[in-house]
This record gives sequence, C-alpha cells and structure tokens, in this order.
Amino acid sequence: MLAVTNRGTPLIEPSFAVVGIVPGSGGAALLECLGFAAVTSGSFDAEAAAALFGLSAPTAFQVMRVPGARSPGYLLVVATPSAGRARRGTQTGPLGLNLFARDADALARVIDEMSVERTDIVRWGTRGKQMADFRFTSDDGLDVVAIAYSDSRDGRPSLLDIAPERMTSELTAVAWMVPDVAASRAYWEHGTGMAVVLTNEIRDPLMSALMGVDNLPGLRYANLAAPDEATMRLEIFELLEVATSPMPNTHALTGGLHAAGLVTHDLDAAAALLGGNRAIRTTALGRLATGVAPDGVVWLLREIGRD
Repeated sequence: MLAVTNRGTPLIEPSFAVVGIVPGSGGAALLECLGFAAVTSGSFDAEAAAALFGLSAPTAFQVMRVPGARSPGYLLVVATPSAGRARRGTQTGPLGLNLFARDADALARVIDEMSVERTDIVRWGTRGKQMADFRFTSDDGLDVVAIAYSDSRDGRPSLLDIAPERMTSELTAVAWMVPDVAASRAYWEHGTGMAVVLTNEIRDPLMSALMGVDNLPGLRYANLAAPDEATMRLEIFELLEVATSPMPNTHALTGGLHAAGLVTHDLDAAAALLGGNRAIRTTALGRLATGVAPDGVVWLLREIGRD
C-alpha cells in the first residue's frame, strides 16, 4: 500500500517504464526474449495519444510484466510509427532500461544470435562489488543495460533469486542522464516520499565504452526509490567534466524509453507537486498525467487504487 509523506503529500513511487515500440520491430522481439509478456492490452484514442504521447493518431498499448516477478518493474508499451532517435553520448535524456542478468556472457551470446547491436562487456568493480555490464539496442531504439554481479548476493532481490531458470530479471530501474544529479535529487526528494537509496561517483576509463563517451573523466549517479526500497528505481546519471546538451523533443513518443512511470493514489495532488504537467487524461488504464521535470526526465503518472 502506498503511504504518504509526513507532510500529507502523496507518495510517488517509480514502478514502471513507458516504452515506444514500432510494431513488428526488433524491439518487440527483444522484450519477448527478455521474458516480458502482455497482461493487459488496449488502445488510447486520438485525443489521449496526442496529449500524453505527442502522437497524431490512436495507438495501441500493452502492459507487460515478467511472470513471477516480486516487485512491480513492469512496462507500458505504446505502439509508435517512428523508430527512436539515437542519443549522442553527451546528450542528456533517456538512457534506457536496467535489469539484472545471471550470466553476462551467456546473455551476450543470445543477443548476438538475435543480431542485436551491443557494446562489449565491461567488467568493473566499486565498493567491493564486481560486475559485468553491457548495453544492447534494438533496431527501433530500445536501449537495455544488463548488470551481472559476480556474487549474486551483492545485487538487490529480484526474480533471479527464486527462478533459477531465468536468464534476466524484471525491470530494476529506469535510467536517465541529467545535467546535475544534486539538483535532480532536490527536485525528486521534495515532498514526493521518494528517497535517495544509493549514490556513487565513478572514475574508471571502462565507463567510456558503456556510456558511449570517449575519454569520459567520470560519472555520478543516484538511485531514487520508495523508502522501503522494495520498488524499482529511477536512476539518474551525470557526466563529470563534460559539456552536455539536451536531447531535443522528448515529448513525442518514438521507439525506446520514453518516460519514467510513477504511481500514486492521488493523481491531481501528485501532478501538482511534480509541476510542469502537460495533460491529465482518463484512459483505459485509468487516470494518467504526463510532464517533464526540471532535469529533463519525462514522467508519466498513473493513479492506482488504495488497498
């Protein structure tokens, strides 16, 4: 059950990702390979599709989950006719979906068999934890980062703990590049009930390949989640000592990550709290609102019932 903050404002939890997929594209096949299955499907009418996603016609959607997952970590997949725009390494904007992998090398072989573009596996460590990460991108612009811990006890609880046959977990985070992590923290923590549950600064040349920036001096990141840390996370990154520029026109939905999905019990109050909301609409998924945070993170609020 969602709680409220001690100031009486609604708790806003990161719970899902809004993803654009071109029908029949590699993105749809990639999600299926990663174990996501549709649990709800429907459509947004022309007015809602325009207001919420910047689309010019009605569009179909699916809510997709990994069966058996213990945390929310689901996807709202919205059909779009347009493949995603490539984000240059120094642009702020959506980085993609994060999930855990049981074995990075085994997953990389599966990705290669699908002829999906990927980076090399980056093997690195921080705070005593050893990881193997790589990024892969579908032909319509869906970016995914797989994170495999050398010791599974170093990662957060996920589906991998209870499903030994699984190669990948549910969605664990939505990742976004922002201009200034400190400023983003101040915005997201203010009155929303979310808390910073992890921060770190990394100065490792191996990050250049993973982030797509040559000679990257370093990066800073923070993870925001509900105070009990049980939900998936909003993960914000900042490039250190590198000039950045915003990715243009992030409101119009194209292939790939479009928005961080947040849930609340009181959509009107939550949208007012976040500010910058463009639209509130009643849809087949209930009441939804969308907007852009000062740090450029596009958000979609979904109102859910109280337990």
